[in-house]
Amino acid sequence: MSDHPVYVFNITSQAIGAFAPNGLTAGAIDNWSGGETPFVPAQLAVPTVDDPNQAPGNFLVNANNKVLFKTRSGDNYNFELDVPQVEEGMSLILYVSLSDWVLYNSEGFVWNMGPVRPGAAFGLSL
Repeated sequence: MSDHPVYVFNITSQAIGAFAPNGLTAGAIDNWSGGETPFVPAQLAVPTVDDPNQAPGNFLVNANNKVLFKTRSGDNYNFELDVPQVEEGMSLILYVSLSDWVLYNSEGFVWNMGPVRPGAAFGLSL
């Protein structure tokens, strides 16, 4: 496993009950907070790996990753993204909404972005 997880932020009002990169659930992500500091997104650190055999539940570096997630209300969503190898001291930050995802490095530069599609896909289900 790499020392560089991808920090996944849920920027929706719905909790994600299962976030599953490459066919295996990595965990759940609460919805954003309310109260005195509203709209603070919850996060999940997902490990990165170089070995395709370790890809389920993790992000595979320098490869196409298939991601499914299910909101606690039961709706399924999916997207695909490539996770680059990063330099020592650099992190990746993935913001996920119900319509789009954006991958940033820890310096604030966008590495990639794409659509989130409704429904299950890739022959997988949660």
